[in-house]
Amino acid sequence: MKRVVSILFILILSLILIGCKEELNKEVNQINDFVSNLPEEVTIDLESDIDSMITLYNNLSAEEKEEVTNYNKLLEAKEVIIDLHNEEAALIIVNLINDLDEEVTLSDEDKYLNIKEKLDEATAEVLAKITNKTSFDNKYTQYLELKSGPSDEDKNKALAVDTLILNLPEETTLEDKEAIEAARSEYTALTNDQKELVTKLSILEEKEAELVVLEEQANNKSELELQIEALPDIITLDQEIEILDIKNKIELLSTNELDLIKNYDKYLNSFYHYQELKINEYIELSIPDYLIDEYSFPDKDPYFGISLEYTPLDTNLLSDGWVWHQASEEETFILVKYNINNVVKEKQVKAIVLSEKYAYSALDFIGQFKQPLARSYENISLVSVSYPDAVISFDSLNKDIFSNEGTLVRPTKDLSVTLKISVKFPEEELKTFEVGIKVKGLLMSEIAILLEEEFTKSLGNNGLVTTDLNLPVYDEFYNVNIYWESGDTGIMSNDGLFSNPGMDNIPFSLKARIVRADDESKEANLEFVLLAKGQPYEDQWEAAQHLLQMVNLEEVNNQKFTMLGVTNYVAYNFGYIPFFTNTRSNITEGMIPLSNTNRPGNIRPGTKYITIHDTANAREGADAEMHYRYVTNPETTNASWHYSVDDGAIYQHLPNDEVGWHAGNTITDLFSGNQYSVGIETCINEGVDYNQVMRNTAKLTAELLKNYNLTINDIKQHYDFSTKDCPRNMRHYNRWNEFLNLVKIEYFALYNLEGVNFTWESLNPSVLDHTGKVINHPGPDTRVNYKVTVEISGEQRIYEYSTLLKGLTF
Repeated sequence: MKRVVSILFILILSLILIGCKEELNKEVNQINDFVSNLPEEVTIDLESDIDSMITLYNNLSAEEKEEVTNYNKLLEAKEVIIDLHNEEAALIIVNLINDLDEEVTLSDEDKYLNIKEKLDEATAEVLAKITNKTSFDNKYTQYLELKSGPSDEDKNKALAVDTLILNLPEETTLEDKEAIEAARSEYTALTNDQKELVTKLSILEEKEAELVVLEEQANNKSELELQIEALPDIITLDQEIEILDIKNKIELLSTNELDLIKNYDKYLNSFYHYQELKINEYIELSIPDYLIDEYSFPDKDPYFGISLEYTPLDTNLLSDGWVWHQASEEETFILVKYNINNVVKEKQVKAIVLSEKYAYSALDFIGQFKQPLARSYENISLVSVSYPDAVISFDSLNKDIFSNEGTLVRPTKDLSVTLKISVKFPEEELKTFEVGIKVKGLLMSEIAILLEEEFTKSLGNNGLVTTDLNLPVYDEFYNVNIYWESGDTGIMSNDGLFSNPGMDNIPFSLKARIVRADDESKEANLEFVLLAKGQPYEDQWEAAQHLLQMVNLEEVNNQKFTMLGVTNYVAYNFGYIPFFTNTRSNITEGMIPLSNTNRPGNIRPGTKYITIHDTANAREGADAEMHYRYVTNPETTNASWHYSVDDGAIYQHLPNDEVGWHAGNTITDLFSGNQYSVGIETCINEGVDYNQVMRNTAKLTAELLKNYNLTINDIKQHYDFSTKDCPRNMRHYNRWNEFLNLVKIEYFALYNLEGVNFTWESLNPSVLDHTGKVINHPGPDTRVNYKVTVEISGEQRIYEYSTLLKGLTF
């Protein structure tokens, strides 16, 4: 029995020991599993678990610890955690140091003390990770120096320099140069720390700058004084260049500077004398040697604008602008008075009044010319009606304008030519005198006609343009400036640069505004219609890039306007970029019944034009569908057209080849809007997106142009046929050319970009949507960016552009 009990006891004890061992083995397994699952990169969030495993390990028996595998990996993980904490602590200090201002000041004292405290508390391991500690140490040293403040010696030396500067005179003169230089010398001798303590340096620098200006002025005045000194005491016109040079220099000086010129009075006296000589010279030239006919003299001299008063001294010979000829030749004098510097000057000039027979013979000769001359004279008479025995001859002194044979070459402006006339009577003295004859300059219209002939020869090959044109901007002979304006800058820029349109014989206009260079109020205009001969593009990529250039706008404008119709409303145009999509117009059939009286049913003789209208119906709801209902109503009897277009739909009301009643037949049968054009009505109803109406209409118009082999120049306004103000809104708000440019984009694509896909993406979608419409203008000038993906035969290329939205004007 005892044996059985013993066996049972041993058995129970064994079971208890086995259970304990399993419990202990569970902790060992837990540690081993944790270590084996540690990630390669240990992070701080594992710290708690690692510490728990280390504690668990420390509680194991020696025998159990031996069963833990790779315990070193657990310890290594703990070391990584410690290192991460060190890095974290170091980073805090590094950032505090980086936040310090570059310049050390006492205003940052709290920052320096905080960093120093953290460095003192940091372990050696943390200090080793602070990469900018040396920088802080240097700044901290500077901080301590600032804290202690400058020495008394440094303060006294800086104060001495400030005192020198403050003792300088308030108004700088050349006599202060020595004192200014002494103050600068004392400042230069200071150490850098002492210079920092000088507070009046800006005053010294200002004085030095003033001194430099004074010295320059003194040098200039010295040169002027030398020039004035070199003038002779008695002035002649030989000194004109020297006097005018001095005058130009003096006009640049201020009143104070003039006061410093010691011999300024000499210059004034010389200049006044020069004026007198110059005016006297002019007076002598203004009075001819021989007085023949009525006379007039200038009221001012052309050099100084000084008033001149001419007084004939013998009123029996000269009075009230008339010459009173006597039987014999008479000598007379004319007194001319003028004022220089409040001193009255007088100049007396001698003139000869011709005798009657010499004077009237000359007047008979001159009288045959109708002045101002505007034509040539083939047969010039040399016979005097009054005195047939007079022998008359003449010589033109301006043969390039009026020759001795009577040929006139019209000058570019009104002027006078001088004829040297000789008169001889038998057994009497030959007398020769000069007479001025007025010539009429070319009118601007005449200059334009002459230039048109020249330009026509140079504008391409009989108007066919294949390359850049050399557009002249000035004509020396006619003295005119020429301003060019291209009707299609996509084909030719205003300065003549040609862009390949990719199609043959595309017409475009080129205007020339011709303006007189010496009188801009006089101008004339020319317009040429040229044909651009395009070259095939190397591939569709080249054509696509050309279209993208046409679409991209440098800037987009906006406007507030009144939509004009039977009723009006205020509308807002925020602008758009005409993103092109390679789609065709979606046309809804809305044909006028054949039974309606407004469908005449006649086939048009041909299609020469596409005519654009607007409906004039600005009421809300007056869209394309409403006009479809209107035009198909049997009670509508007086109007019909081919298409109605709004911002979302296009309705067709007549076959393209039928006559519609929309543009009139008032000019000629060959220029009939009804007989030869397809009519399109654009909707202007309140609430419509009129920009989109224009874009939809442009696409439809381009398709019609291509169908009928027409060009951009074949797009007409209703106005062109009947002078009706229509399309009124495009016309009133200068949007016709905008519309034509939209057509050009679509037209170009039809001919060159079949099968090419364009996908547009606004990079500022809150402002500009993916169709190019401005949906939320921010107000001021704003730049928007967008990109377009072009796909050709499966290949894609991406292009990016930027456009300026001009600030709102309303």
